[in-house]
Amino acid sequence: MSLSAKSLPRPSDKRIPFYLALGFVVMLLPLAPMAYLSVHTLPGVVTDKAYEEGIAYNKAIAAGAQEQALGWHGDIALEYAMPTSTGIILYTLTDAKGKPVGDASVHAWLVRPVQGGMDRDRDMTSQGDGRYRATFDIPARGVWDVRISATRDNVNFQSERRIVLP
Repeated sequence: MSLSAKSLPRPSDKRIPFYLALGFVVMLLPLAPMAYLSVHTLPGVVTDKAYEEGIAYNKAIAAGAQEQALGWHGDIALEYAMPTSTGIILYTLTDAKGKPVGDASVHAWLVRPVQGGMDRDRDMTSQGDGRYRATFDIPARGVWDVRISATRDNVNFQSERRIVLP
């Protein structure tokens, strides 16, 4: 019994493995520079003292739990004068019963999350009855984070609010 011409492999069929290999090479060629850069630009260690920073993080969690147990409440407001770019941060601090918390050491930060080098910080002055005030020169409109830390009798309370200036 002889084989017919239709059952024999065509000469072009012998090149199929070559075409498959060529397809993989073409697909991997653009990935090679990215793989090289990812391996050779790896900074390696992010921090030299990871253990110590981990312990400090646990202390921050404990401080947050202590802060919540206080029941204090901080209210942040910002008055902004458009032509002068002057902002006044007003902060009202009350305890769990709604009574003003006075005689606290209060510090405010004005942080621009979208651009470095524009952050400001300042001590706030007491206005009485748990109200505090600080004046800032705000160099740009847009998104700002107001962060406030109030300390009284070695107890710290922190507040934060995001503000968008038109």
